Amino acid sequence: MAIFRAGLSTWQKVVVIVGLVLLFGGFGALMVGEFGTSVGNAGLANRAAANAGFLAMGLALLGYAIVFLAGNWRVRPRGREAWKQELREGVREFGAALINIVGYGGTVIVALGALSAADSVPVVSVVVILVCVAGFVALRLWRRRHPRAYPRAWGAALFLFMVAFGSVACVAGALEGAKVVADALEGPRTTLCAMTGFEEQRPTGRYRALSTTDLALELTDGEGHTIHLAVKEQDREALRPLAEAGGIAHTTYYPRTGILVAFEPATDAR
Repeated sequence: MAIFRAGLSTWQKVVVIVGLVLLFGGFGALMVGEFGTSVGNAGLANRAAANAGFLAMGLALLGYAIVFLAGNWRVRPRGREAWKQELREGVREFGAALINIVGYGGTVIVALGALSAADSVPVVSVVVILVCVAGFVALRLWRRRHPRAYPRAWGAALFLFMVAFGSVACVAGALEGAKVVADALEGPRTTLCAMTGFEEQRPTGRYRALSTTDLALELTDGEGHTIHLAVKEQDREALRPLAEAGGIAHTTYYPRTGILVAFEPATDAR
């Protein structure tokens, strides 16, 4: 089961090309939203770009899923006997894949659980870990002596991934995009707020170079409502008026997206 079989039709080629444009364009839009300014009207526009990027990438994956499904349907088995043979092979393959998942994944999970309980039951934990390691090695050696390909399982996993991730990206992009549109139509609001919380959310992990630090603010207005705003590290200077005013300032922001427009000192509120 190839990912994309040779001999694509005209509409499939169009979908593949458009999908590439959407994928790379969507990624570029995400980077604009991540590293561009996060304050004011420009911040709202960059948030719109990021949401459009999610939507574009989701549409690309859903398009690829359709091309993938159509390609495999074109080379489907013909006749009852061919379908029976395909079903038998599929059951064997997915059964073997399930054994691998349970065998490899199960032994690792149980071993980690035993390791976490080593302080309370050290002897039992050591025995369980040794059994898990032995089971993992035995399964690995058996698979090396009896190798098996998993074209159907990998194909099904790839298809489900494209559908799931594409659907989530489309829904998230559309919902967040609707918030941006609503904020753009209604405009920002201004209220007197006091800062009640602040946190620097620094990216971690292998892909931290693709994201920036978020400065998360928690504000409380005069009626006791909590307001959450997020400012990128590159816009830290926008928080200076709030700090200079002692944490109390007139706050102009977009309520649905939590985008800050400006702080203005409120010395008269003291």
